[in-house]
Amino acid sequence: RDYKVTGVQTCALPSIDSTRATAADLLVNCLRTHGLSAVFGMPGNQNIALYDAILRAEPTLPHYLVRHEQAASMMASGFTRASGRMAAAVTVPGPGAANAAAAVIDAFNDCIPLLSIVGGFEKGARKHHPSKLFHGLDQEAFYRPFTRFFGSPRRLKEIPRVVEQAVCAMHGVRPGPVVIEIDPDLAAQPLRSEEHTSELQSPCNLVCRLLLEKK
Repeated sequence: RDYKVTGVQTCALPSIDSTRATAADLLVNCLRTHGLSAVFGMPGNQNIALYDAILRAEPTLPHYLVRHEQAASMMASGFTRASGRMAAAVTVPGPGAANAAAAVIDAFNDCIPLLSIVGGFEKGARKHHPSKLFHGLDQEAFYRPFTRFFGSPRRLKEIPRVVEQAVCAMHGVRPGPVVIEIDPDLAAQPLRSEEHTSELQSPCNLVCRLLLEKK
C-alpha cells in the first residue's frame, strides 16, 4: 500500500484566536500539514492542553474517544492500514503509554507507519527519577526498542523539526511507528505573534520529499 503523506513543507498556525494559540496548536497543525487525518485517544491531566488544541482543530481533524489506551493505538493502526492515511494515538504518560504499546509493537513488526503522541512531565519534575513521578516512566527507554523514532521537543521552536523527523522516520525505507512526547507545560505555552508567522524549515523536508516521490 502507498501510504499518503501530504504537504511536507513549512508549518503555520490555523486561523484561530491568537490569544488562545499554544504550542499544542503548533504541534497539531504541523501534523495536519504532514497529513494527519484522525486522532484516537483519551484525555488526561498531562495532555489536557493538547486536547484543547485537538478540539480547536475539529471538525477538520476528527477525534475518536476510547476507553482504553490499547484501543486508541489499535484503532489508529487499523485506520492507517485501511485508508493509507496518517492517524495518531494520544495517551497520558506512564501507564497510558505502556497500555498503548501492544499495537506499536505490532506496527513495528508489520512496518506500519503509526504515530503515538504521549504526554510528558513538567520541566521542574524532570530533575527527579521517573519512578518518583506521578505516572512516571522513562518513555524513551521503554519505546526505543520497537519504534523508528522517539522525539521530545523541549522548546517551542523545536516542535516543527521533531514533527518532520518523525514523519521522515515513519515513512522511511522501512516504515514503522514513531513516538512524540510533549510535556504539559510546553504544550500549554502561549505563542507570541512573531511565532505565528515565522516559517520553520529543516533539511528533513527535502528528505521527506525525496522519499515521497519514490512511493
